[in-house]
Amino acid sequence: MLKIEDIATKDYERVVVFRDDCGFFCCIAIHHTKLGPALGGCRIFPYQSEHAALIDALRLSQGMTYKASLAGLNFGGGKCTVLADHPTPELMHKIGEAIEYLGGLYVSAEDVGTTVADMRIAAERTSHIASLGASGDPSPWTALGVMSCITAAFDYISHRPSSVWIEGLGKVGWDLARRLHAIGAVLYVSDRRPELIVKAAEEFSAKQFTEDAVDNVTLYAPCAMGQVVSARNVHSIRFPIICGSANNQLIQDNYAEILQRNGVFYVPDYLANSGGVINVAAEIGQIYDRQDVKRRVGLLSEKAKRRAGDCRKTIYHTISCGEYAGRSQVTITRDGRKFRASKSTSSAALPRPNRFWHQRGSFPPIAIRHCGDIDFTEGALRIGSHLLVAQQGSRSFLARMCRPAGPSRPSSHLPAPRR
Repeated sequence: MLKIEDIATKDYERVVVFRDDCGFFCCIAIHHTKLGPALGGCRIFPYQSEHAALIDALRLSQGMTYKASLAGLNFGGGKCTVLADHPTPELMHKIGEAIEYLGGLYVSAEDVGTTVADMRIAAERTSHIASLGASGDPSPWTALGVMSCITAAFDYISHRPSSVWIEGLGKVGWDLARRLHAIGAVLYVSDRRPELIVKAAEEFSAKQFTEDAVDNVTLYAPCAMGQVVSARNVHSIRFPIICGSANNQLIQDNYAEILQRNGVFYVPDYLANSGGVINVAAEIGQIYDRQDVKRRVGLLSEKAKRRAGDCRKTIYHTISCGEYAGRSQVTITRDGRKFRASKSTSSAALPRPNRFWHQRGSFPPIAIRHCGDIDFTEGALRIGSHLLVAQQGSRSFLARMCRPAGPSRPSSHLPAPRR
């Protein structure tokens, strides 16, 4: 049985820690849900301590709020971090129970250390998993978004992508390497797995990054774990552009100002890597439209250019989201410590709350498919002209979806959630 602890944390709506007697540790941080449920991936990583996993969940969930808002999505920010070496079916079932405990306040998806297949196992214990339907693996869309921002950054400084250092050759880093190689960029790569460096050399003629290559690099693309810009190197970094998929690249947010003063064009991670969450969000509560996702991810380059011009080569400082409890705009400061009212933008330009969010006690965990793709054996519910199809397809699942607003049924292994 899971032991559950709510941790009161300033500027976060909810932070919940889950443990058991077998060493399981999971933290779900919910930063902001004014526009809709908190959306964010499930990360499994061998953290040095439980405290490190908790801090990572806090930082990542905050970044997800920025990311969703800047992308114009009707979702807030959340994250699930799990202290473990690798996923197992038993572990994913426990994660699913933890997610279900929150009753739809948090919607999860894959992240570092997890795959779509892993999240399918978690979905056996919860209905609040995205990326299992038509949207599929979000990593190619993340890579496309990073590539769009890289193109915009090079256009802004009137430079062509000549030489790039990609740190991390995971799914996103590898896809990004493929895209950059296709336009003729010289690649320098690094990864803790030597076999991937060898493979990149064979497929992309990439070179292993060394200190001697620093002066040749025009773009640094961090695509592994975050916190790569620290007190140790922030004053010495001289790459013309930093743009990658890693989350929380700056240990301290004011480092963006230092990079700007030193002539570094830093594209914030929550802008560059938002392609994946745009793709995942496109299957929740609406018909998945691949072409629309492609269009919206492509618009990230325009946002990068616009904010670059507005902020004189820096786009780190603020983003906007709607605070619809009081029907007024709120600007999220980049340091994330507080929300402040702003009258700089009309409310008509702000994202609207998710149309399900204020009508239900929990967000409906559904995928919507085009009518031609419907398998009626799964069970379906028609709302207006849309046909909503349950991801798990059980009759009880649909009954839970249709019943009046109220708390979701908790897992039999967990105590009822605090409301």
